[in-house]
Amino acid sequence: MDYKQAKSRESTEEKSHSDHDQVELDFETPSAPCSRQINPELARFPYCMVWTPIPLVTWLLPFIGHLGIATSQGIIHDFAGSYFISVDDFAFGSPHKYSFAEPIHV
Repeated sequence: MDYKQAKSRESTEEKSHSDHDQVELDFETPSAPCSRQINPELARFPYCMVWTPIPLVTWLLPFIGHLGIATSQGIIHDFAGSYFISVDDFAFGSPHKYSFAEPIHV
């Protein structure tokens, strides 16, 4: 397969995937990783670990809180109970802190 055939094949594959929402990530600037995709209003934190305080418990012990892991699309997954993983419904409210994880290290 030569270069022109490969390019035409890629363009047809891109057209077939145009129905899906895709998140474009900027791997070129490590100083500002995915800053344009992080959206606190919609609770979207791509490639991040998010943290929120647990009422009463965090007030007494400030280092204890609830941790969630976000996918590449920013959807938060957290372990809300025994054998239950909550998707896009963070158990104790909205995230208060987040930490970005480099996608090449994940």
